[in-house]
Amino acid sequence: MIDFDGVDKNARIVVAMSGGVDSSTTVALLKEEGYKNVVGMTLLLHENNLEKGIVSKDQNVKADCLRVAETLSVEHHFVDIKDLFMEEIINPFLDAYLHGITFNPCVKCNRVIKFGKMLDEAKKLNADILTTGHYIKWGRGSDGKGAIYRGKNSNRDQSYFLSQVKKESLPYIRFPLYSYTKDMVRAEAERLGIHVAQKKSSADICFAGIGSYNDILKTQGKEIIPGDIVDMQGNVIGRHEGIHNFTVGQRKGVGIGGVGNPLYVMKIDAENHRIIVGNKEDLQVREIFISNVNWLGDGDFDFAEKKLFAKVRGSQPLKEAEVYPLGEGKARVVFKENIFGVAPGQICAFYDEEQLLGGGYI
Repeated sequence: MIDFDGVDKNARIVVAMSGGVDSSTTVALLKEEGYKNVVGMTLLLHENNLEKGIVSKDQNVKADCLRVAETLSVEHHFVDIKDLFMEEIINPFLDAYLHGITFNPCVKCNRVIKFGKMLDEAKKLNADILTTGHYIKWGRGSDGKGAIYRGKNSNRDQSYFLSQVKKESLPYIRFPLYSYTKDMVRAEAERLGIHVAQKKSSADICFAGIGSYNDILKTQGKEIIPGDIVDMQGNVIGRHEGIHNFTVGQRKGVGIGGVGNPLYVMKIDAENHRIIVGNKEDLQVREIFISNVNWLGDGDFDFAEKKLFAKVRGSQPLKEAEVYPLGEGKARVVFKENIFGVAPGQICAFYDEEQLLGGGYI
């Protein structure tokens, strides 16, 4: 059974279809449980362009979506937003990495594309609800309005990546798979006759489908400047082929051996094209500053300090923290214990244990 709080069986429900097993199974489960007006929608995000390094990780999106829609007898629509995706996602991604910033394209895509533009397109089709295959729980906050909660399976929880979604979008979205594991979804897809039941899931950004996602940066005509790798005292201990290959907290790929302890990226000095490396313990911090805070909780974010839980990477466990608003969407976050690998451009997401309360950019 899927939990679809407060949604009438006659509601017009648009499912964001990617051609993968999660969204395809979402359509099938909704149909099986008696929802009578289910519609598939697929966004066309980018053209394959080998010269520019932009290659979809999934070459069969169109065919798979159409086959699932035909199998399940549901209406389906394609929406071409390639120009918007280039402007809002790909270009900022390139610029950020070339300036030493760890840009998370999925966070911005969820705000601007999936639960922004796609929700607008769904409403044009007179949709009541937009659903996705995210492993997240939709519920109601203390004000009785829509809220996002962590998925039941902590290993699959994707709520971190929705910390920048606009609060006004929450009443219109649902996540039917929140209580499922991936194995359960695949089993349901097999039972329901979905041909993508064993299709491989994408684990990286969708527009860098060949080799490392850094490869895309090398093919865009951007100037990539080699530079020095230095230790914490400023001593040159190696060379690199471009700062875009690194992020704070990185250990693999630093390329410095024979120095005893493993070295980690401490800082990226974009102005001087330098990578500063050090020991893991040097990465420890307890205090960070964030901006562009998106608050999904009750009341005004700037009103008072808050004791919350937070994390700075999607895969990290939650840590106790105190958040001190500084006005104009900025805040100081003080963790109860040290955290590792904080990189400029990452998201710090807030939680009240299970409920996602938003987040801001480090």
